[in-house]
Amino acid sequence: MPAGTFLPPGLTTSNVKVSGGGTDNYVMTAVDSETIRGEANLTFDGSTLTVTGALAVDGATISLDASTSLNIDNSNTSNGITIATVTSGVPISIGHATSETTVNDNLNVTGTSVLATVDINAGNIDGTAIGAASTSTIKGT
Repeated sequence: MPAGTFLPPGLTTSNVKVSGGGTDNYVMTAVDSETIRGEANLTFDGSTLTVTGALAVDGATISLDASTSLNIDNSNTSNGITIATVTSGVPISIGHATSETTVNDNLNVTGTSVLATVDINAGNIDGTAIGAASTSTIKGT
């Protein structure tokens, strides 16, 4: 181990074994009470923590915050991305009261939709029929 390496009290470089080699930026994990291993799939370069493989996060509060962009993506077109699907009645908030939210693809609503304001294509319906299963009032200008 290089000079200046931090070791917990009671450990010296003579009683710690490195298993699987140590490589720059590998995060070290304990194999047993005397052996550490550099994890090839868990690296940290001083500013970016990279996990290659599955990441399981469990906690009372999880906060993701980014000043430039935050991307959540999945290439699995069968399972996709699910949010709040385990427990019924979980509220989901998207955006601030003055934010604009864009849906870039089809939007299917399988439950009830409560809309405070609706603007359909700037007031033009373009031949689309609007129907109602019960008494409804549609007001126009």
